[in-house]
Amino acid sequence: MDDNIEKLEGFVAHQLPDLAGSLAMPLVTLVILFVFDWRLGLASLVPVILAYLIQASAFGNSSMHTFIKNYQDSLEDMNNAAVEYVRGISVVKAFNQTIFSSRKFHGIIKNYGKFCLGFTMAFKNYMAVFLLIINHVYLFLILVIIILSGSVTDYGKFALASVFYLVFSVSLPTPFTKLLYVSRLGEQIADGIKRMDRVLDAIPLKETSSPGTTREYSVSFENVTFTYNGENEAVALKGVVFTAKQGEVTALVGPSGSGKSTIAHLIPRFYDVAEGAIKIGGVNIHDMAGDYLMSIVSFVFQDVFLFKQSVMDNIKIGNPNATREGVIAAARAAQCHEFVERLPDGYDTVVGTKNIHLFGGERQRVSIYLA
Repeated sequence: MDDNIEKLEGFVAHQLPDLAGSLAMPLVTLVILFVFDWRLGLASLVPVILAYLIQASAFGNSSMHTFIKNYQDSLEDMNNAAVEYVRGISVVKAFNQTIFSSRKFHGIIKNYGKFCLGFTMAFKNYMAVFLLIINHVYLFLILVIIILSGSVTDYGKFALASVFYLVFSVSLPTPFTKLLYVSRLGEQIADGIKRMDRVLDAIPLKETSSPGTTREYSVSFENVTFTYNGENEAVALKGVVFTAKQGEVTALVGPSGSGKSTIAHLIPRFYDVAEGAIKIGGVNIHDMAGDYLMSIVSFVFQDVFLFKQSVMDNIKIGNPNATREGVIAAARAAQCHEFVERLPDGYDTVVGTKNIHLFGGERQRVSIYLA
């Protein structure tokens, strides 16, 4: 998504004006070609048409569209692998898997290189012929001039026209070659837009037209079954039944992959259950408005992230309307007031600037947003 948006921005901001110029210049060129002598103008245009027909035969087939898709897939894999490799360096080193991780990352880069090299080798002959023809229009023009010279009556006028077209033919490749590159970039942009549309067209979770509320906050799972991809063979939870009573501590204990985090994700409807029901205070979470459900569920995430804002603003993300006194009260409850006060500007200290960073436990405490 990030890479495709960047390409689209570059196309709209830079390549789109170039595209307008690339379309206008050939049109102006065509007009100029037929002003002085239509025969020599037509002779100059024939090689250009021939060159584009060769390119069309190469880039207009289905294999080109398949390559663009595979190229974008491999580029996406490489970008994801690069982010994963950098972010996971500490874990990789801790388990002495540096060689394995580097080999995996290297393999993905090689796979991307294979597609680029394959594209170059598959279309090199077409491109070579295209450049050969469009950069040597004058050779075809000289041949036509020799043939026409035997039937002209005004040699002076014909000589001037011939010199003009020979000189002008040298500049013909520039607008037409630029048009080729811009149109080929358009193919990549079109594929990128399709990829973004798949994300933007994702259907949001349905909300009830008559939302309910609750005054009691016990959480109950009633025969809940859930799969991440909708396939029965990849069941994450099956027939889960339990109640976390209000005012009591309920701990979910189990091995990695047993579904503890999945249960936590289902309570605020990050995903919808496949079967069964989840209720808070006896009210099905499907029957609650999304904003209301978020307001009665508090979160302490495993992966903590703080924005590059003041500590005060980071805590207020949980309740933007909170007063300064309310934020300090929440900080005291989360046991982070003491170390926040020791920061250079206290609650107004911006995290991540001037070498000001919080330890892991400190970030976790700041991220406990209290309404």
